[in-house]
Amino acid sequence: MLAEHEIRRTDVLKVAHHGSRTSTNEDFVSAVEPVFAVISVGFENSYGLPNRDVIERLRQHRAVVYRTDQDGLITVLSDGYRLHVETTSLAAESSGSPAARTNRP
Repeated sequence: MLAEHEIRRTDVLKVAHHGSRTSTNEDFVSAVEPVFAVISVGFENSYGLPNRDVIERLRQHRAVVYRTDQDGLITVLSDGYRLHVETTSLAAESSGSPAARTNRP
């Protein structure tokens, strides 16, 4: 998909493979440029996921990263113009993470 230039920018990226080391490489993140990245991962999992490099790569691209192990249930809502992210974690609400961003054209 990268070679054929079939990947477009996106507002929400569901990170593959629970954020494993090979799930989201630099070329892919550069092509997608997500506003929000959602990682589904178990609390204190034995694999040490998500990978720290993946999280850092996403943050370097200014994606707001949400993780189910830290943020609980993650719900992304849209009215067709704006996105709103809700979590069940009180820690996420008090961290100052942006709750809404404008969709890109």
